[in-house]
Order: sequence, then C-alpha cells, then structure tokens
Amino acid sequence: MNKKLLVFLFFSFSFLGFSQEKVIQGKIIINASSRNIRVENINRELSVLTDENGIFKIIANPGEVLVFSGVNVVRKIFLLSEEHFTSSIEIKLKTSAIEIEEVEIGNQIDLGFGGKKYTQAERNYKTSGQILKLNQGFEFNLEAIGNLFNGKRKELKKALKIEETNKLLYKLDAYFDEDFYLNLLGLDPAYIKDFKYFLIDDHRFKTVLNYGNESDIIIESIKTYEVYKKIKTGEN
Repeated sequence: MNKKLLVFLFFSFSFLGFSQEKVIQGKIIINASSRNIRVENINRELSVLTDENGIFKIIANPGEVLVFSGVNVVRKIFLLSEEHFTSSIEIKLKTSAIEIEEVEIGNQIDLGFGGKKYTQAERNYKTSGQILKLNQGFEFNLEAIGNLFNGKRKELKKALKIEETNKLLYKLDAYFDEDFYLNLLGLDPAYIKDFKYFLIDDHRFKTVLNYGNESDIIIESIKTYEVYKKIKTGEN
C-alpha cells in the first residue's frame, strides 16, 4: 500500500471521528451580566465561559449533562436531549448572593482516643454496648449488659440511623434543588421525597455522595433515577 493511500485513509478516519462530535450552542438569560458564566460538560470534563453576550458553544452529545455556574449565580444542571441540538438553546439562570454552607448534624465529641470525633448519637450507641470498661483494670459494664435485654440499645441504634439519614439528606439538598427533580428528571412533585430516600438507601449512590466529586454525584443520581423509574413502572 503506497504512502499517499495511507495518508488519505488516516485523514479520512480522523475526519469521521471528529465529525461524530456534536456541538451544543446556547445563550444565558439572567438579570445580571451573562459574561464569564462557566458551562461544564461533566461527562467529558470540558468547560467553557460565555462571551459578553452570554453565548456559549461546547462539545456534547444527547444524554450528557451540562452544569452552569458563576459568581452569585444559582447553579443549574441541564440534561441534553436530541431536540436541544436542532437550534440554539436558552438557559435561564437566577442570581444569588447566598453561599451554601456545609451543614453538620450534632455536636462532635472526641472520645479521647484521637482521630475520629463522634456525634452524641454515635457516642451513646458506642458506649451502650461497651461491656468491658477500662478503669484501673478491666471491669464489666453492667449497664451495657442490661442494654442488650431492655431494648435500650435497639432504640439508640434507631436514633443513630435517623441521624445518619438526616446527614445524607442535608448533603443531598446541598447539591440538588427542587428544579433538578422537577425539570431535569421530570419527577412528579409527590415522588420527590420518596426518590430522595431511594437515593440515600442505594449503596452505590451513598458511597458516591460521601466520597465522590460533584460531577460523579450528578451522573450517579441520574443513573439511579433510571433504576427508580423501572421499579416504579413495575409496581404500577
């Protein structure tokens, strides 16, 4: 095979590869400056800034997620579909001077061993089952033994579970507002609370929520919603 043919084939395949990429174009609508709004395709880890007119272009495909953010701008998550590529899209954003603060549930208590600090509920549950205590030697904790039979430990475990659930819900609400559930996922308002609990009960999503970055959390939430829809459809 001669060199000219090899070069021709190389550029032909390269062109086909690039031609499969789509570009989404849009404009930001906001009651403030629409310049330098960050537009991120979290599936591809690509981002661009809007120009002085709020115009942006970014490589994307249907099914991918764009996140719009900026100084004093309420973040918006946008799921792309085929129809968004037929013409330029308009993205309406809201301004906000309020920054989200990290919410912490319960007072953290150091048990004296260094390292992890425990909340009151964690401390109560941990000490309620501590049968051997170190007090100038080992001694039996009669109260802890009693807790195994009087139901107190079971109640403390229930309280711990409630606290853990509230922590996860606060984390979830720091990432997603009602607009995410209603407009991006298309979820019926009556099922928002049910879906939130479904999310934090899902082991994979819970792990991503605790240890993943924002992009992973958004993508995993959309994947989990597809599972949720199938289950709900099956129930009906």
